[in-house]
Amino acid sequence: DGSDGKVAWNIEKATFDINSVNFNDLEVTYDGNEHILEIAGQLPEGVNVSYTTNKLINVGTIEVVASFTGNSNYHTIPNKTASLTVKQAQAVIDVDANDIEVVYGDNLVIPVASTNFGEVVIEKVDMTNTGEYTITYKVEETSNYKGDIIEVKVIVKPLAVSEPTVTGTYTYNGNEQTVNLSGFESYMTIQSGNKATNAGSYEVVITLDDNHVWADGSDGKVAWNIEKATYDMSGVNFNYLEVTYDGNEHILEIAGQ
Repeated sequence: DGSDGKVAWNIEKATFDINSVNFNDLEVTYDGNEHILEIAGQLPEGVNVSYTTNKLINVGTIEVVASFTGNSNYHTIPNKTASLTVKQAQAVIDVDANDIEVVYGDNLVIPVASTNFGEVVIEKVDMTNTGEYTITYKVEETSNYKGDIIEVKVIVKPLAVSEPTVTGTYTYNGNEQTVNLSGFESYMTIQSGNKATNAGSYEVVITLDDNHVWADGSDGKVAWNIEKATYDMSGVNFNYLEVTYDGNEHILEIAGQ
């Protein structure tokens, strides 16, 4: 059959066992350090691995390709692909966020804040007068950090004050009289009742501004009186009169003005 006595045969390439080698996605949180995505597991003897860019420090995602080389007597090992992701870290503000209550006129102490990243910016308005306010603490977001925000409520309560008291006494004299008040302050306003002419009882109605309230359940009404006057009769006499009958009418009257 024209044979030449040559018989062909083959040695097939072997296959590397890399079942124990994994190349999985890696997701980490930004911490300022370099993170590297590499295979896990033991490569067979004679097999080497190389990577496309597989290092990240800042926030982002890269696709990494792992390529394998080995003995030519073995089948080529397919590339493996995985992703390396660095996520934003969270900026955290540390501050006492409990509500703050102060009384009008007291010193308001703003809580001190710190953060694990960046600078805390404090936003607030004038909180002198009574009312509810908000102090806002902020750390701005950056490419590597999520921002943070904390709000602290401030309640400025009105100052409790005592009612003024009446000084002096007042007796009817025919003229309009104005009551004098001790402890009357600039934040008080007289609405009515502080002037009168006739004898009697009166009430001064006093209101307060929004930063003050009456203490002890007072209502802002201060009582005062104009006492009745006493006539001066020291110059008037009304004396005994004795006369002798003379047929005329006799009259007894006061003497004096």
